[in-house]
Amino acid sequence: MIKPKIYLSSRCKYCRDLLTKIRDNDINVELINIDKDPYPNEVKSVPTLIESNLLNPLIGKKVFEWVENQKYFNQKSNNINLSKNIILPKNSDLLKEQKENTKKLQYCNINDSINLLI
Repeated sequence: MIKPKIYLSSRCKYCRDLLTKIRDNDINVELINIDKDPYPNEVKSVPTLIESNLLNPLIGKKVFEWVENQKYFNQKSNNINLSKNIILPKNSDLLKEQKENTKKLQYCNINDSINLLI
């Protein structure tokens, strides 16, 4: 299984907060520091998560949400027979929501030194 990759910068306060969450919850990801290591052209802001199961990279707040949700996976549960009528949104609705929320996300632009802290 290929680990998801999270691109971070040590100069970004959001990345430092995310790194704390990853370590506190023992999330199994590959961390790449863009200050030291090469990164793909699709990484325009940090934090960015790239995973093979996702259509597009996750940026900013969506990375925090992904990390937060990982602690619920592989958790033992006794409610396997519990079922509810759950209406799942259409994939196009999820993509639309992701595009709309991109403007509201907290992240550091790689080329924007104002948001990056030393």
